[in-house]
Amino acid sequence: MKRPVRLLVPLAAIVLGACATEPDPDAALDQDTTMVDLAAEEQAIRDRVAAWQDAANESPEAFAAFYASDGVLMPPNGPAAEGPEAIAAAMGPMFETVEAIAFEVVDITLAESGELAVERGRYTLTGTMPDGTGFDDAGSYLVAWQKQNGVWMVLQDIFNSDRPAQ
Repeated sequence: MKRPVRLLVPLAAIVLGACATEPDPDAALDQDTTMVDLAAEEQAIRDRVAAWQDAANESPEAFAAFYASDGVLMPPNGPAAEGPEAIAAAMGPMFETVEAIAFEVVDITLAESGELAVERGRYTLTGTMPDGTGFDDAGSYLVAWQKQNGVWMVLQDIFNSDRPAQ
């Protein structure tokens, strides 16, 4: 009886070895590893920036609608504002004097996931103070974008003027 057990162990090893398969190098490609078209996502952000510029020339509410519900605007010489309602309120006085705002995207860095991006850019604006004095400004900005429900929304936005403080 001992003899059949000895034969059974090597036989089991042979059978189990035959059942084993080599890993398929293409198996990882068959899984859900959808490649993100980063060029398309960058263009989508550029399109959002163009629409955001139009909104900025419309009203503070239209401008603020581009921010995520927990989005933050950090303007120069003022406190941060969180959420579209607070951002519209914070930008309201500035929008009363601004006549035109333009954004220029310098570059966009996208995460490989296609869900987060950082935009670096330049802005210019012109306007008229309540006393009738004209003004213009130019500066830099940095915006963190997040794709939420298929739409690029602003998470963080900070800008600063190139003009000396007065």
